[in-house]
Amino acid sequence: MSANLRIDNANTGYFRIVIGKNGNTDINLGLHGINGLPSTNYDNLAVGGLIQLLKGQYVSVLVYSSADTSWHVQQESGFSGAYVGPLSQV
Repeated sequence: MSANLRIDNANTGYFRIVIGKNGNTDINLGLHGINGLPSTNYDNLAVGGLIQLLKGQYVSVLVYSSADTSWHVQQESGFSGAYVGPLSQV
């Protein structure tokens, strides 16, 4: 899994990006990255790694700001995932 988000108008505090499994937002139970000094025009947050998913499980990409309320995620952001495992029999 990987996510790369463009954050616009960030001007205070730090930002975290989290890829959490099954709605979990705990940074210690998923993938996360942090940016402590974002640019005031735009900056990026990126995270990537492996998450094991079983049938019916899902992941979410979340962004957290410690203090800023004027930022937004720009549409140039992206997410990707790849299946790594055996091919199923049909």
